[in-house]
Amino acid sequence: MLNREKTIPEDILQRMRLKGRITGSEQIGGGEEGKTGFFQTYVTVAAPDQYSHPSTYGVNAAAPLGPDGQDVDVICLVRSYNRRGKGGKLFCNNSLWLDTGDGNERDTPF
Repeated sequence: MLNREKTIPEDILQRMRLKGRITGSEQIGGGEEGKTGFFQTYVTVAAPDQYSHPSTYGVNAAAPLGPDGQDVDVICLVRSYNRRGKGGKLFCNNSLWLDTGDGNERDTPF
């Protein structure tokens, strides 16, 4: 079971604009009764030059951002969280959440 206070930090580092093409999506969680879960939509952005690979980002939201192949231009909230790996090593991870613009940055669908 997720601990809401540890999963959703109060400090949002920044907002970022993400322009790219949807390459897939999947539902995360929501298998238990009363839990809606959320969707992670994969957005691939153009490579900076002909010698680089394109980057793919996962954007979390209450619903998929659209069908595969659709171009999107969205504002995301960047959230940071820490986790401990094997051997106690500390890792800092970032996650992207769709900015709905409603002022409820802490209101996620799980």
